[in-house]
Amino acid sequence: MRIPLVVIATALLLILGAPHAEAGGGPETTLIVVNEDSPTSWRIANTYAQLRGIPATNICPIPAPPNLVVITVDQFRERIWKPIEAYIAKHGLADEIDTIAYSADFPYGVDYRGDFKLLPKESQRDKLNWPPIGSLTGLTYLHRHVKAKSREYLALNANQYLRVDQDGEMMPGHGFRHAYAWSAATQEPESPPEDPDTPDRYYLSTMLGFTGIQGNTVAEIERYLAAAVRADGSAPDGTVYLMVNKDVRARTRMPQFADTKEALERLGAKVEILEAGKDGQDGKCPVDKGDVMGCVAGIAGFNWTKSQSSFLPGAIAEHLTSFGARFDGSGQTKISEYLRAGAAGSSGAVAEPYALWQKFPLATLHVHYREGCSLAESFFQTVAGPYQLLVVGDPLARPYATFANVELDVAKKLKGTVPLKAVVKPAEGKAVRVLEWWLDGQRIGETKPDEAFELDTTKHADGEHDLRVVAVEAGPIETRSWMGERVAFANGSTSITIKAPKKPTPWGTTLKLTGKIKGTKDVVVLAGHRELGKAKRVGSSLWKLEFDTALLGEGTTTVQARATFKDGRVVVSPFADIVVGPPETAEPKKTRRKPKKKKKSKKDAPKAAAKKSGLRIVATDAKGKEHTFVMPIVGHRGKQRFLTELRKKVKGNPKAIRLEGEFEVKEDGVYRFALNAGGALTITVG
Repeated sequence: MRIPLVVIATALLLILGAPHAEAGGGPETTLIVVNEDSPTSWRIANTYAQLRGIPATNICPIPAPPNLVVITVDQFRERIWKPIEAYIAKHGLADEIDTIAYSADFPYGVDYRGDFKLLPKESQRDKLNWPPIGSLTGLTYLHRHVKAKSREYLALNANQYLRVDQDGEMMPGHGFRHAYAWSAATQEPESPPEDPDTPDRYYLSTMLGFTGIQGNTVAEIERYLAAAVRADGSAPDGTVYLMVNKDVRARTRMPQFADTKEALERLGAKVEILEAGKDGQDGKCPVDKGDVMGCVAGIAGFNWTKSQSSFLPGAIAEHLTSFGARFDGSGQTKISEYLRAGAAGSSGAVAEPYALWQKFPLATLHVHYREGCSLAESFFQTVAGPYQLLVVGDPLARPYATFANVELDVAKKLKGTVPLKAVVKPAEGKAVRVLEWWLDGQRIGETKPDEAFELDTTKHADGEHDLRVVAVEAGPIETRSWMGERVAFANGSTSITIKAPKKPTPWGTTLKLTGKIKGTKDVVVLAGHRELGKAKRVGSSLWKLEFDTALLGEGTTTVQARATFKDGRVVVSPFADIVVGPPETAEPKKTRRKPKKKKKSKKDAPKAAAKKSGLRIVATDAKGKEHTFVMPIVGHRGKQRFLTELRKKVKGNPKAIRLEGEFEVKEDGVYRFALNAGGALTITVG
């Protein structure tokens, strides 16, 4: 078996000098949450940040959660939400962030039975509240209710951003802002809200990818995220397919299909209702369709590859079923199947939802997507009670948004107070309401489209900065289009330099940064708000810092040196883009060839025992005796079978367990190998 330990990585470099477009939020309003103890989480976070131009200041690393499958609601509050909220508050992002995107290696589920006391006794016994598992993205969206330990987060009408009125009529889509307080669909959101502490302020939330059992590989996640970015504003000529069959999972949403089809056709979209048994269709997923832009299905299992259909970049597909996002259990097809095939996003229940339509997106999510809303906006505008729904994919995908062209002509070096003016050409038939001005991930002001912004550079450190201007569209969707430049402020005579490797540095090795500064020994190197280390002084004006590249993770990371003087002055270096490549290749161990034995005739040869394949398990009992057995690797049902076999071999609790096995990879890539268990663990690969 060949076990490659490395992957060929491609650096994705952000080019600030080109215009960009964002609908339903943008890079400056998106926070990426990273499991700081996971190389996989860093790899995907770095890739997404570069694809979307998300500032380094908007990457929030937190310690690994206690479990990568399901955690308790108290653990969610303390280990997930508390550090995220603290990061947002510490760095002044409370009025900036609209979307929280979790990178890989986070749990998909949250066990809320600790909050059962919030429910009336009769509701605690109700089967609809069992099993009591909510989703990571659903509880993040409803974070104010969850933090307050309010039972309202379990309500089937908890989401006030739902674009459906009291009579069940769909309302036009609306751009999302965390700063807005949402109420009835027929009313405009409050901005600013009369009550800033109202629980009806949310954060859009998705998981960029799930890499655990029955999830997606790193390569698959990077492919569908990159495809979603390429699709932005391209108005794909695809079709939304609404699947009809006799399963209750399909029948739950079929009454929505006629109105959805009519609304999509009014927008010029192509839509087809495909019925099982007609025209070669099976009612599970589109058969032999090469233009799938949307799929609304209701079925427990399907085989997308067998359907011979293909997604266009930016597509959304999901199926109403009990366990579409319960990755560690059940034989139902997971939403990862859609993502593997190229969809930009999908969603699924993490626990038995009992076919309640309120727990799933309405078919009208494709209407809002076609109106120009983002993927995350489209999902959360159409699910009434999102607490058990896991949304996975690119939250910022918006293939049908229309964008303004933004140009910013600014000198590379500035000092004093400088008037800045952007040239904006709105999208056809649209207008621009306001220009937002951003510096290093912070909003520093707003102007009308034809007004100049007065930038006082003396209020900021000398050195290089990330300057952006965002044109916000007038109208309910509030499409955001932006342009960015790296500029230097030079109000004094002091500067600091930084020198980084030009070639990729392997993951897990030491990286060395150097530079020059006079007049101070206080130099730190930052990746966004994260301090990588304090530099050492070398001679009278040189500094250096060495650190393990595992701190950055694979991919491209922007770093900057900052020097502080005794009089309080601060200067920053130019930005340095560091590329961390795959780990160094481990040479295979050379084995000594055994001498060839004399061949025996078939007549003399004893019958060989059939060799079992699978996982070799060596369990040591309390007396130190080893018990060995081989168990086939059986996916999500392996845990119970493993325990059954273990109890047959060992009486009582084993003193130690050793698992041995082989895996084969057919191509170079990033592969996640993880063991989720308690106790002292050691993993050896090779």
